[in-house]
Amino acid sequence: MKSKDKLRAFLVLLVIFTAYFQLFIPNIKGIEKEVSISTVAYKDTYIEFSISNFGGQNSLLIGYPFYEAYLHFNFSDKPWTFTKAEISLDFWGVSQTMNFTVSLINDSWEEYSMTYSNKPTKRDKIGNLLVTGDGIYTIDVTNFIENLSSISICVYIDDENHVVDYAYITSREGYYSWEPEDAPKLIWTYLDDVTITITSPSSSSKWEGLDTYTIRWTTSTNTISNVKIELYKGSTYIEEISSDTTNDGSYDYYEYFSDDYKGTNYRIKISDYDDPQVYDFSDYFSINYEEEPVSPINPINPINPIYIGIGIGIVLVLGVVIFLLGVSHRRKTLKSTPIYMQQQVPHPAVQQIPIQPNENLKFCAYCGQTNNIKNQFCEDCGKKMVI
Repeated sequence: MKSKDKLRAFLVLLVIFTAYFQLFIPNIKGIEKEVSISTVAYKDTYIEFSISNFGGQNSLLIGYPFYEAYLHFNFSDKPWTFTKAEISLDFWGVSQTMNFTVSLINDSWEEYSMTYSNKPTKRDKIGNLLVTGDGIYTIDVTNFIENLSSISICVYIDDENHVVDYAYITSREGYYSWEPEDAPKLIWTYLDDVTITITSPSSSSKWEGLDTYTIRWTTSTNTISNVKIELYKGSTYIEEISSDTTNDGSYDYYEYFSDDYKGTNYRIKISDYDDPQVYDFSDYFSINYEEEPVSPINPINPINPIYIGIGIGIVLVLGVVIFLLGVSHRRKTLKSTPIYMQQQVPHPAVQQIPIQPNENLKFCAYCGQTNNIKNQFCEDCGKKMVI
């Protein structure tokens, strides 16, 4: 098959498959986007100029000259594809702007035994946190975690930036479950394929109206907090079932409009409330549809539209392949058949003039090229001359 024929075949198949997928493949839409997970500090404490230990406190006291906070995070939730790592801290009791330094700690330490006298040594400086008031502040530690399985930091005020004041950081023991953002945590950002998959209703579901039906779905990530649920008939929007519901995987829907809905091509759409690019359509299902009674002599089972589409796609592809194979076979046959065996149909308007033979020339039986009578092989096609 020549290159032009191959290109033509490829384009035909591309058009067929594009139309096929648009018409018959379920419409599932997801995107790759940045998502995040977080790990609460494994241990934390603070020190002052004394032998006292302050492990297990609800807050960490920091300030000049003696108050320093220490926090440790493990990498148990570290994703392989992370793009950024940040430590998030909740500052409160801030009465004036303070410039806190964050340094890396390589030495091991214990939350319930560390004091000012046995505190670990500060290592590389990670950066500074300019705290202007109460709130949550983050510092990027992406460049400091290579080849590590955990990270420890110290938050303090340098002598050169000293302010005779102090503030608090919420500890791992001090945040409330209903405000998890206040916890000291390590936040991992990574790329993920975010999708929604509807598991109910399915193609076998039959809603009769004036009853409660449970819509179920799954998501590829727990970063979707809320979803939107809608009802469609084919590609036509019908109604909004819920504009904003918790992404807990199920929703009980009571079908009120039993008289208005009837058919077999209804479907549910669920989308991410914060990002409508992430959505899924359910299988087609029926509402208030009564099937025609089937004759016992010649029972006919309903065919799913998707199976019909698959059948049409297979028939079209096979047709194109058979046609192209036929063209290729025809060309090969003509090429390998001697020219005197190929059917020659003269045009009726053309007068056939006999050609005077030349004793010094002969014709190739395969390509018709004139050759010297002494040639054993054709000068044009190279095949052996037929005597």
